Amino acid sequence: MSEPRTEFHNANIVSDVAEAGGCGLKNLQNGATCGLPAHHDGPCDFITPQAVPQALAEKGIDLEHGAGTPIAPTAG
Repeated sequence: MSEPRTEFHNANIVSDVAEAGGCGLKNLQNGATCGLPAHHDGPCDFITPQAVPQALAEKGIDLEHGAGTPIAPTAG
């Protein structure tokens, strides 16, 4: 089992995003949240909080069904 992420207590981390496997870093000046997976390479991609669930879903991270729940591929 991996070690828990200690930064969850930080005011600039959106905990539900981070617990699900997203970066979760929040820009305190404008409220934007990083929509990339945890421990991503390069700089954060700050987007509106409303856009985060879709951005993470596109990367296989499901915020609605619990921490790190993989999203089943859709028939298409």
